[in-house]
Amino acid sequence: MTSFTKEDFNQLLEEEGILHKASNMVDCPLLQFLAKNMSDDWKPLARYLNIDEPKITEIEHDNKHLSEQAFKALYTWREQDGRDATVGKLLEVVYFDLNNRLLISQAAGFLKRGKRNVVVAGMTPEQVSWEKTFA
Repeated sequence: MTSFTKEDFNQLLEEEGILHKASNMVDCPLLQFLAKNMSDDWKPLARYLNIDEPKITEIEHDNKHLSEQAFKALYTWREQDGRDATVGKLLEVVYFDLNNRLLISQAAGFLKRGKRNVVVAGMTPEQVSWEKTFA
């Protein structure tokens, strides 16, 4: 198994053209995009993002579809970490803990397209307000 370093990670972000976005806070469109593309990797990712087991079980119980479970887990992490919930931190977990370079490349493509004004269907008014505040 190959061991990756922080330099490898930064080089990948540079190659993908998104290193300059690493310090940006994550937003709902990015979370929704990742949720749709990660399938059943959401539970390990949630654990790596320090979401506790009872919350993971609640998310799984309350949401029927995998993509919605993944989105809720990512959204929970974003609420937990607030301004520390950055693109770089999330992609670092995907890179080092999930070892999923393809998902990083997909996220890079999404970030380069700049789709930032999407409101996720089903967001509560509080979530929309939070999104506008921290976007």
